[in-house]
Amino acid sequence: MNNDSLNNLLRRIKTNDPTLTSINLSSTVFTEEQLITLFKYLRTNKSITSLNLSKKPLNDRAMKMLSIFLEQNHAIKKMTLNFNQISNKGAKYLSQGLRKNQSLILLKLNGNEIGSEGLSFISKALTANKILEELYFNENPITNQGVEELSRTLRVNRSLQFLALEGNQISSKDLRLLSVALIENTTIKEISLEKNRIDDEGAKFISGLLMKNKSLQELSLNDNKIGNKGAKLIAEALKGNKLIKELQLSENKIGTEGAKSIAGCLSSNTTLRKLKLNSNQIKTEGVNFLIESIINNSQCALKVLSLNDNRIGDDSAHSLKALFLKNASLTELHLNNNKIGAEGMKILSQAIDENNSIKVLGLSGNQIKSEGLTYLSNSLRTNESIKVLLLNKNKINDSGMKNFCSMLKKNCTLNKISLMDNKIESISMKYLSNALIVNNSVQIIHLEWNNIGKVGAKHLCKGLVLNSSLRKIGLSGNKITTLGISYISKALKTDCCLSKLGLMGNNIKDTGLKCLMEGLESNIAINKLVLNGNKLTNKSLKYIINTLKVNYTLEEICLDGNQIYKQNLIFQIETLLTINSLILKAIKFLLKGKNEIAKKEFQEIIDLGIVGTKLALVKGCLYYVSGDYQRAIKHFSRYLKAMKTNFRIFWIRGLTYEKISDLEKATNDFETVIDLNPKFAEDNQINGINYGDIIDDNDDGIDEVNLDLDKKNESMDDSDSYPEENLSLSSSSSSASNYSSSSSSSSSNPKLKNTDVETNSKTNNINNSNERSIINNNDDDDGDGGGTDDDNNHNSKSKSNSKLNTNLIKKETKINNLSNTKKNSSSLETVNENDSKRLLDKNINDYDNINEQSINKNDDNNDDENNNDNENENENDNNDDNKELVNSQTCVQCNKIASCYCLDCKVSFCKKHCQKIHRFGTLIEHKFTHCKQMNIKD
Repeated sequence: MNNDSLNNLLRRIKTNDPTLTSINLSSTVFTEEQLITLFKYLRTNKSITSLNLSKKPLNDRAMKMLSIFLEQNHAIKKMTLNFNQISNKGAKYLSQGLRKNQSLILLKLNGNEIGSEGLSFISKALTANKILEELYFNENPITNQGVEELSRTLRVNRSLQFLALEGNQISSKDLRLLSVALIENTTIKEISLEKNRIDDEGAKFISGLLMKNKSLQELSLNDNKIGNKGAKLIAEALKGNKLIKELQLSENKIGTEGAKSIAGCLSSNTTLRKLKLNSNQIKTEGVNFLIESIINNSQCALKVLSLNDNRIGDDSAHSLKALFLKNASLTELHLNNNKIGAEGMKILSQAIDENNSIKVLGLSGNQIKSEGLTYLSNSLRTNESIKVLLLNKNKINDSGMKNFCSMLKKNCTLNKISLMDNKIESISMKYLSNALIVNNSVQIIHLEWNNIGKVGAKHLCKGLVLNSSLRKIGLSGNKITTLGISYISKALKTDCCLSKLGLMGNNIKDTGLKCLMEGLESNIAINKLVLNGNKLTNKSLKYIINTLKVNYTLEEICLDGNQIYKQNLIFQIETLLTINSLILKAIKFLLKGKNEIAKKEFQEIIDLGIVGTKLALVKGCLYYVSGDYQRAIKHFSRYLKAMKTNFRIFWIRGLTYEKISDLEKATNDFETVIDLNPKFAEDNQINGINYGDIIDDNDDGIDEVNLDLDKKNESMDDSDSYPEENLSLSSSSSSASNYSSSSSSSSSNPKLKNTDVETNSKTNNINNSNERSIINNNDDDDGDGGGTDDDNNHNSKSKSNSKLNTNLIKKETKINNLSNTKKNSSSLETVNENDSKRLLDKNINDYDNINEQSINKNDDNNDDENNNDNENENENDNNDDNKELVNSQTCVQCNKIASCYCLDCKVSFCKKHCQKIHRFGTLIEHKFTHCKQMNIKD
């Protein structure tokens, strides 16, 4: 962040900008005077609730000013001061602020230089503080004196609920003081004592704590020195404990005997939900004891069991099989790095297909190989519960992948698959591509560190074009090279679903990046791109800049490990990424109907000096939320003239046409959305922001999206021409400065990352969060809101109802036809393997004609012709099917024109009464939700 950017941030803080609620200045370089000014302005600020100043040295003077800021500020709730070289004296100043502060609930002080003296100051402050709930004090050089003072505080403090004291060299003697204090404490629910020096002697005090404490629910003791004796003491305490829900004892030395002791408590415990015993040398015998206790306890509440790296082998397969068959509480089972082979997998697979509770299964780092994967694949064909499957480092080759991909055509529950660091070659991508055409459930695939190559990339892209569910794919370390990138680029021009793409370590050069950026110019889904460790130079930065002038969805690019050093170009990229983040944030407010906030955001974006197509887009949105629909349409049309594939903006323009009662043009835009992305149309039907919902049952006009429109902004410039784009955004007085304050916000902080984020993906951690594209109207919490137009518009809407009604029926039929052609084979069984091959051959013949040295630009025309032919063919096929299925043209519920047909009930429904079928996507759900309510029988 440069001086202009920081000065603009300070201005926004001083003026209490309500849109600035979070500041992230981690690693930011600024002067001491600027820091002092920051604290000065924060004293009276009422909007900022989160502040991150990590990795910036804070001397005693700065800490004194921070203390005054804490005393006077009544808005700040979260503050992070990690690795700031805070001294004991600095901690003293901080404690003075904490005594009087009445708003801070979370404080992080990890990795500083605060010793026992400093901890004593902070502890005494917490005696007076009644607000702070979470304190992180990891990796500080505290001694027995500091622990003693903290213990005194914990006896009387009634606000702290979470305490982290990891890596502080706390001994068993220190733990005695802490445990006595925690017995008296009645508010702390979670405590982490990882990476200390707690041994079996310390476990004695832990045992006493668990027996007498009345509030503790989660306890982490990972990476200590607890042996089997200590495990026995803890297990005895757990037998009578009815509060502990999570216990972590990984990386200790409890062994088989310790596991046996813990198994004893599991046979009667009814509250423990998460148990982690990784890296404890439990071995087969210990695992057998644990599983037997879990099975025998009919009231067992355990949901997560982690037994990674315990040398289990195939000998425990029969016990694990019994666990799958008899236990119904476990939802996560982690068995990574346990030497389980093909024989063990064969036994396990006999039970997996019958289990209905396990959702996450970790099998990475074993010896499953392709034979074991075949057994697993056969069981997953019928399994309906597993959503996350981890198979990294299992020596899986192409033969195993063939069976696995065949399973994916039938399985409709898997969401995340990780196959990193195996022996997967290019031919496997052909199998995977065919599976992706049919599968509509997988959202994340990790294929890092295999040997896919450029040919594999070509095969994979064929499936990406026709897949509508995949959100993230990791292809790092696969020798894809520049030619492989050309295939990916072509897929990105047509694929509207993929939001995150990892291409680290693929020997990509500047020419490859140029091709990739060309693909991203028209892509409106990718928001994160990882390009670490390639062969990119400063020349690539210009290609990125040119793309970011058009693309508005890309928010984060990781370029660490390349030959890039031009800071001025890097700064321009950061600026453009920040603008993208602001645009997406503002559009999200627009879609949620928060017009006042959206209008302010759009106006600030225009003030940044944006140019070209982005300016047309932002102006259109600004006029829309201001109620000036004619001008909004004018600018949307200019934008769509250049970006003809942006279905979201077609959708917003359609809404705008509705506002002025031009229903014919609105219908045309909505049909364009269906053509470009049927999945987007279906999703909007589900969530209520739906162009199909514009007809009311009472035929009284149009139900609008819940957008409370504001008055027109007469001051906006509506010139017919847009400024030309240039390389230097920082030349504008506002361009280099105004953006930065928003970039500091952690809620919308786009990054040009210089950290190797993909390295972390080689671990076995599970990301359970669903990854979706940035603008997804599933976020609409307002439902079918009731915005209204002027009365003079209402009559014209009613007059157009008849025509619109007919058009909507056509649109819904088109949605069903298009979506049926792509997938739903597992639910409706209409797409088989031969069908997918036919679709593949007819829709993407252009890939087979790509020159191996360059991309033929004329292929785009061939793609359009092939896709049009296939669309006509598929629609005709579906229309023939519909003629055979539909035996009634009116809804059985309301006698209106029907739009769907239930194969189970043999009756038809209108759009309103078949809404559940769109929500769940299966006729079975339709049967149970609607037909049962209406007492319809076969």
